[in-house]
Amino acid sequence: MNAPHLGKIFNPVRLKPADKRAATAVLARAFVGDPLLRYVCPDDRKRYARTQYIIKTIVSFGLHYGEVWTTPGHVDAAAIWMPPGTDYMTTARRIRTGMIFERLVLGRAGIDRYTVFNELTSKLHHSLISRPHWHLFVIGVDPLLQGHNVGSGLIKHMLERTDRDHVPVFLTAPNPLVVPFYERLGFRVAREVNVPNSSLVIRGMIRPSGD
Repeated sequence: MNAPHLGKIFNPVRLKPADKRAATAVLARAFVGDPLLRYVCPDDRKRYARTQYIIKTIVSFGLHYGEVWTTPGHVDAAAIWMPPGTDYMTTARRIRTGMIFERLVLGRAGIDRYTVFNELTSKLHHSLISRPHWHLFVIGVDPLLQGHNVGSGLIKHMLERTDRDHVPVFLTAPNPLVVPFYERLGFRVAREVNVPNSSLVIRGMIRPSGD
């Protein structure tokens, strides 16, 4: 395990496009068992490949339109941040990031469930916060390194910046197990939405700007 930053304070670095594949692999391992991915792809045999596809498009989206931060020296985690007003989708963006192929990769049932989740998330997001804010789109840590402050190191790095700029941060948490982690970093659950015909619950969390 090559993780020189493990157990130490480290300075996150911007993900290089050349490391996109490594970031995709790390995030896919981190999220393959997530409640959202289980909802989108209930089939255990197909879930990892479909998780890789979803993560690959999200990393691409972050590289093109946001900021992707990772651990120095070796990609053991990644955090995708969208600046104020940049997390909207257009046809051109879907083509550029590969999202246009969702129906082919996820299948009809999978894309229907993924669409329901995305629509509910978007409504929740924009009903909770309208002022300029950062969106913590995705953060994941290699499962072998979880619990060693790697994820909090990536997030705190950006929170120092949002605090200086007096800008709030929004995120969604479909996994109830991560809520205490975010609460320790100053986020609070603002509202919950149940996904119809499933046990999945989307939690919209906000960290105030400190104004």
